[in-house]
Parts: sequence; C-alpha cells; structure tokens
Amino acid sequence: FWDVETRKFSSVKKSLDNYLEGWRDYSLEFVESFHLIEGSLFEGSEERRISLLEKALDVILNGTFEKMLHYSQELKNPITILNMLGIILPILGLVILPLIGSLMGGSGTTKVIIIFIIYNIILPIAVYLFGMNILSKKPTGYAETNLIEQNPEFKKYKSIVINLGSKEILINPAVISWCIFLIFMLISIIPLILYALQIDFEFLGSSFLDFRQQNGAVCQSSSGCYGPFGPGSVMLSLFFPLGLALSLGMYYSIKNKKLVKITEETKKLEMEFAGSLFQLGNRIGDGIPVELAFGDVSKNMKGTPTGNFFSIVSNNIQKLGANVKRAIFDPKIGAILDYPSNIIESSMKILIESSKKGPSIVSKSLTSISTYLDRIHQVNERLKDLLSETLSSMKSQISFLTPVIAGIVVGLSTMIVTILGRLSKLLLESSTQGQELSLGGVEALTGLFEIPNIIPVYFLQLIVGVYVIEVVIILTFLANNIESGNKISGEYKAGKNLYASGILYFFVSLIVTLIFTLLATNINIG
Repeated sequence: FWDVETRKFSSVKKSLDNYLEGWRDYSLEFVESFHLIEGSLFEGSEERRISLLEKALDVILNGTFEKMLHYSQELKNPITILNMLGIILPILGLVILPLIGSLMGGSGTTKVIIIFIIYNIILPIAVYLFGMNILSKKPTGYAETNLIEQNPEFKKYKSIVINLGSKEILINPAVISWCIFLIFMLISIIPLILYALQIDFEFLGSSFLDFRQQNGAVCQSSSGCYGPFGPGSVMLSLFFPLGLALSLGMYYSIKNKKLVKITEETKKLEMEFAGSLFQLGNRIGDGIPVELAFGDVSKNMKGTPTGNFFSIVSNNIQKLGANVKRAIFDPKIGAILDYPSNIIESSMKILIESSKKGPSIVSKSLTSISTYLDRIHQVNERLKDLLSETLSSMKSQISFLTPVIAGIVVGLSTMIVTILGRLSKLLLESSTQGQELSLGGVEALTGLFEIPNIIPVYFLQLIVGVYVIEVVIILTFLANNIESGNKISGEYKAGKNLYASGILYFFVSLIVTLIFTLLATNINIG
C-alpha cells in the first residue's frame, strides 16, 4: 500500500507482485497460494472462485508439510553430531585430562584456566550456535502463543504472591534462588577456608584436602602450596553445581508455574477451537445473530475450555451490554484476556470484520478457518511424530546420560589424581632415602609427575559441574524449540530438568568418587 501511495507502483497488484518476489526463495508455496488468491478475484462464477481459494489453502498446507518432512529427515544427523562432538566427546575427554595434564608442561593453574575457557565458554556457545542454526531451518505450522507475556495482569504470576489482607506482596523468585545458591556455594568453598586455617585430616586412607608442596611433601603452611587434591575437597565442591542447578531450577519453576497452567488451558482451547468455529459458523449461517450464536455454542460445549470462552463472550454481551468486539477484546472484561492465543485472537478479528458484510460471509469465513486449523493441526502432529525419535534422544541426553557420564568422569579423575599424588609421594621418599636408579630413575619419573603440573580435581569438578548445567539448559531450550517454541514451557521444562540432572550428577559423582578413592588408596604401589 505504501509503494502505491508513494507512486512507486501504479496498482496494488504490481506492488503485491514485487512484495512476493522477496518470498520466492524462502517460501515458494506462499507465493503460489497468493497468486491463486489473486486469480480468484477475476473468476466469474462463485463456485470457481471458491475452488481456487481452497486450492490456495491446499498448496500452502502441502508445501508446509513437505518442508517439515524434509526438515525432520535432515535433523537426525545434525542432532547426532551435536550430541557427540558437543557433549559426549568433550566429557569423555575429561577422563584423561588429569593424566595428560600431569605429563604436559605448564602449571596446573594455567591448565585449569584453559579448560574453563574451553568447557564453560567456548563449547556452550558453540553448542548453542550450532543448535540455533539447526532450528533456523525449521518450517512453521502456526506459532505457539507468547501473548501471555504481553498481558500486564499475568506479570504478577512470575513472582511469589503473599496476601496480607487486601494487599499483595510480590517477591521476586530470583531473591530466594540467590540465597539458596549462596548457601551451597559457601559449603563448596569450605576446602579453601580449611586450607587458610591449616586444618587437614585423614579421610578414606588419604588426606581430606591434600594440599602439596612443589616437591610433593605435605603442605605445612597456608602459602606456596598446590591443590586441593584430596577426595574430601572434591565431594564438598559438588555442592557448587548442585546449588547452581537447584537455584536456577527453582527460579524457572516458580516464575513459570502458574503461567504454564494458563498456557496449557489455552492449548486445550486451541485444539477444540476448529470444531467450535465450525459450529459457530453453522449457527450464524442458519440465520442466528452473532451475539446469540455464542450463547448457543457455549451451552453445547459446556465444561470445556471452548465452552468457557464462548460463555464469557455471551455473558459480556447479555449482562454487560457489550458489543461483540468489546466482549472479546475489551482490556478489562474481554474473554481473550483469559485465553491469550494468536489463533483465537486472529479468528475473532476475522469474525468481527466479516460480520460487517453479512452472516453468510461470517459463516464461510469461520468454516474456512476451521478447515485450516484442522489441517495445520494434522501437519503439526505429523511433525511431532517424525521428530519423536530425535526428541527422545535429546531428552535422554538431558535427564540421564550427560549427568551420569560427567559424574563417572569426576570419580575417575579423582582416582587418577590420587594415584599420581601417592606416586609423587613415593618418588619423593625414594629420593630422600638415597635410592638411586639407573637411566630413567627417580629424577626422571619425578619430572613426569611434578605437583605443580597436576590439575586439582577440585577445580576440574567445578568446571565439569557448570558445563553439565549449561548443557542441560541449552539442550532443554533446543528440544523445546523443536517441539513447540513456547518460551514459558521451555523455561519451566528447564527448571524441572535442572532439578533432576543436578541431583543425579551430585549423587553419581559422590558415589563414584567414594568407590574410586577407596580403590586408589588400596592399590599397593610401594
């Protein structure tokens, strides 16, 4: 319209054709459908015109379905690559890091910083960008509603509401989440506090903290030492990722719990809406006024989300004297406030506009929308079926495989470092006792297992734990975007997954660390 007003094009048709050119490479079926709609305007018979419009609907739906089919077929390999290269292999690579790190030159602190940058910054960003690149190729059915976030009435549901008489006190869930995280973080830094106080003791046949001097001797002061290498420090460090998972999980859960219920009610309404629109269109086509048709359909569908929606509209018309537009869209009493949905909003706007041209137009419009919603629902369900295997793989990765593998890695790393620590201590004792070996003797072996070169498992576990939390969040949002794309449900699922994965990682790491530490301390390397 703007191009016509500014005289860029002499007619709407020419302007529209120019606009559609921009869509040709992205969505050819949309361009073809629009040309069929254009062609229907020049048909002499009503029957032929309707036939062209139905053909336009078939073209865009079939095009969307074919795109979704190809997308689901092409999705398996990228997701497999994402899982293997972005998650499984990096975690498994951590198993040999303590051993490789002890054999490589450079201080343990430098290696910890490098691992932190790779695992907590570069890898998560790479996984996220790769996942978003996969999602950018996803075709669309109809968009999940995000209107719920635009309604100011629903904003209070993101907080904890405490009623004091007639007043409502809103508490941001982030405050509680921060408090929980700080408590767990304080527990995780106890090894550093004990080190500053020069407190250490025996635990599972080894030192609880196990700080060492450069030559491998037990640390005697609060400076110039390396570590902690002890299993006790690793176990206490597990509280950091646990606190991070629980605090983030609580924040996402509390923030979205009530909004998810509203979203689920809206989804139920959307699923029933096609049939309801068909009934409404038939009532109006039979000559019943639009205002009364809402009441008739609400009685037939009493007790369902659709029945409740139409009942609110009918009550606003009959009891409050509102017209149809105000009964649906009024910012204070409108029925759409309780059911924030793009589909419902668009359908009701079409109803109001078409009602200006008579009941027969309203009836045809609603029947066409009903047909479209039925077809697009079938396409979306088919897409979910095609993607079920991929989604199942991602969900198992989130809830089980990643935390379990990472927990085993932490236990193995603890065992390796414990053995290296005992070996360095043995070599030191051999050296002090004057036991000389030939080439490749004590001096050479001691050079391989220098204490400053060994990566403390305390810091390694912190890096692995944070990486697990990041992976769970990223994979949850990616899986949710493949499945629906609703931000609220994505955050709520992330909260639930963080609870499960964080707790599972904590207990697997704790148990495996205990078992492997006992194995390492019972190995006779004397």
